[in-house]
Amino acid sequence: MLYKYAHKNDYSDLASGKVIYSIPGSSAFPLRLMSEIFQLCLEFIPRKDKFTIYDPCCGSAYHLTGLAFMLPDKINKIICSDINNDIIYKAGMNLSLLSAVGIDKRISEINELIQKFDKDSHKEALGSAKRLKDIIQGQTINTVAYIDNILNSDLKKLNNEIVDIIFADIPYENLEKWQSNPTGKDEVRIMLENLLRIATKDNVIVIASTKKQKIVHEKYRQVKKLTAGKRKISFLKLI
Repeated sequence: MLYKYAHKNDYSDLASGKVIYSIPGSSAFPLRLMSEIFQLCLEFIPRKDKFTIYDPCCGSAYHLTGLAFMLPDKINKIICSDINNDIIYKAGMNLSLLSAVGIDKRISEINELIQKFDKDSHKEALGSAKRLKDIIQGQTINTVAYIDNILNSDLKKLNNEIVDIIFADIPYENLEKWQSNPTGKDEVRIMLENLLRIATKDNVIVIASTKKQKIVHEKYRQVKKLTAGKRKISFLKLI
């Protein structure tokens, strides 16, 4: 795909598992693509200085943490949820890197690894961590990560939040599966139905899926669609 906003920069400091914590065996959403999606969303929502993004299927929040490091002056708050307790714990660890306390803790961890193993990879990670710390110096990025099942959620924890962008990288059929579907109905439809509780005329909903997955609901209209490799990116707004 052609990128309009996200330039082909060096993202090596943000490599999964280097400073940002990774989950073994899980795939990491491409950061350049995440940056492009976020900036495209700004074409469809009211302009302001900083924005709040919510992800109901956040996984390790690698993509959200990376996004905040790439565009720290554009992010006001990151809210994310996932059904898996272990995964949401890792998401919280990653989002903590966006604070002085969290990144300092990570720097201490990497220093301990250097003292123990003296590997060049750990020394490179230390340099990356220090550069990432410089990026967020003086920035205030609020973060929240909590357990929730978007297929059976009233989203009460978001009642007082003004969410600008809702982003979901949904399970990819044979690669990952939805957990705990209480109705047996189409999961994407259930998710979009539940998101009506926080969807407004001003925000935009973005769903990353396979090209075969159908992203349709009568209460939403598609305002943009991208394809990136095997992924389809659907941008939706309320009708």
